[in-house]
Amino acid sequence: MSVREGDVFEIPLEGDRMALGQVAARLGPGKMPCFLVVFGGFDEGRAADPQSLAKREIVLQAISFDVLIKLGRWPLVGHAPPVTDQIEWPEFKTMTNSPSTWVVIDLQGAFVRDATRADLRDLPHHTSVAPIRIEKAARALAGLERWDESYDILLPPSKRTRPVRSPEDIIARLRDQ
Repeated sequence: MSVREGDVFEIPLEGDRMALGQVAARLGPGKMPCFLVVFGGFDEGRAADPQSLAKREIVLQAISFDVLIKLGRWPLVGHAPPVTDQIEWPEFKTMTNSPSTWVVIDLQGAFVRDATRADLRDLPHHTSVAPIRIEKAARALAGLERWDESYDILLPPSKRTRPVRSPEDIIARLRDQ
């Protein structure tokens, strides 16, 4: 099975409840990792409408892998243009060849700027996460599991706060915006 940019998938949560996600971008020369987004509005027992993505808020996003889609655990339900205008494209900190020189890079690894102290404090390293962590974070946002601080990095940058204490805080913050 080939997974393409724009593919829409379901993440099973519990019973008939599901989260809707999309492959927003393929990354790297081998196109192995991808940038996945998960939308709010956890559905119950109804067919997902891939065209409804533009009306939904992105609640999780991460560089990850498509293995759970390929294995059928996250079934494909359609295809739609990636919601690129809704995505808060992440930036990352990384060290260059010189051990004391830090820069900011984009999702594809391209140089954005020299890193500031705030960048060094606030930006994550360019890293990928296991798809199961995305699933567990979606379950936590749906109120089915306890929120773990390791999920904080999966939140869009504007949704991150320090510290995030519970899924209730995150849900309340998402509703208020």
